[in-house]
Amino acid sequence: WDNIGDQELQKMGSTDWPYQVDRIQLVSEAHYLGLIPHGASSSSSAQAGFTAFKTNCLTCHHINDIGGRKRNKKGIELLDMKLLVNGKSRDYLRSWINDPRKMDEGATMPAFNTNLDYKERERLIDHILDYLEEL
Repeated sequence: WDNIGDQELQKMGSTDWPYQVDRIQLVSEAHYLGLIPHGASSSSSAQAGFTAFKTNCLTCHHINDIGGRKRNKKGIELLDMKLLVNGKSRDYLRSWINDPRKMDEGATMPAFNTNLDYKERERLIDHILDYLEEL
């Protein structure tokens, strides 16, 4: 948890929750329909990217007000993913998703699913990038 050492959050009693969780909300699969970009149904890679994003990224990141509201190391809420990825190259995004701390040692985002072997990680990151390009 990246909030354990934060004195402000300790004062608020927020260090007992991982990633500054302030509520848990159960939603149906239909809730996520707004995250599927127009045309993604025809792209199997973007569809796989949506699934991988939902599984690995949506806890902290949001799209169209659906998903997590993680704050960066400065305490600023992360922007909607559509805005965060806008103007960034595919190579930059691939490097960032793969291991953000190699690009910024102070990044709070963990490396992408290190439980997977290298080829599977690269395959899923490609799918996620295809999905993000369709937003």
